[in-house]
Amino acid sequence: MMRIIDKLPRTPKLNEKLVRMITGLLFLRDARLGNSENYGKIEPETVLQIMGNIAFLDDMFNGNKLNVEVSSVPRLVISGGINPAYRDNTKETSLVKQLYTLGGKRDWNDVLTKPEAKIINDRLNQNKYNPFVANTYLETTSTNLRENITFSKEMGFYTGAKNLYLFTTKENTLRAVATARKYLPDMKNISSISYTPTVPTMGVRVDEDNWANTPISQSYVYGEFLRVVKYYETNEILLTETENSKMFSILREFEQTK
Repeated sequence: MMRIIDKLPRTPKLNEKLVRMITGLLFLRDARLGNSENYGKIEPETVLQIMGNIAFLDDMFNGNKLNVEVSSVPRLVISGGINPAYRDNTKETSLVKQLYTLGGKRDWNDVLTKPEAKIINDRLNQNKYNPFVANTYLETTSTNLRENITFSKEMGFYTGAKNLYLFTTKENTLRAVATARKYLPDMKNISSISYTPTVPTMGVRVDEDNWANTPISQSYVYGEFLRVVKYYETNEILLTETENSKMFSILREFEQTK
């Protein structure tokens, strides 16, 4: 199953203005979540959802926000099924396989036979890393971000919730939040908590300051921008007026730089 938009598309030349504009659109500011004076009290109607991305499994747990002042999250949702795109012989598959099996620690067949949510949950339990006093729910059939949200909704994982925090990669924060806005209109607060994806074999950090430094990270983030545009056009995400204006400004800038 090929993706609608390649995960690593060919990227046009990006000038400094375009880099700044894309960064300002895609990378949302992280929310604060936790029980302390600095982070505020966690409300009982709160859900924290880990959006599966098996390529960056290690990054989820290295220097992340999950263990920062988080002592009691009422509900933890981990989402992600078996992604059929990983069965295709693509540049993306090659990169994900390289990252997942780095150092020979993991079996690639797990990714092809076990839902991403189950792999992530096993990692939490294996490392005794799970800091939550929470009810944990696994959504194990989704293959994309929209399904992460809609399938979790259908399974009742958001019932009674007012606050949703989406734990995802930095460049994915806008699309994750905008997708949740679209399909969860009654949710009072939808925010993101991000971690930085890395490509250690190439020394690449995909964050606000570094994504434009290498061709592969440019391609990764540019693909994310293309998905935001595509899903806006197909009415699968809900952007604010400011986000909408930023997106169209970027499209105009691309036209002017041709």
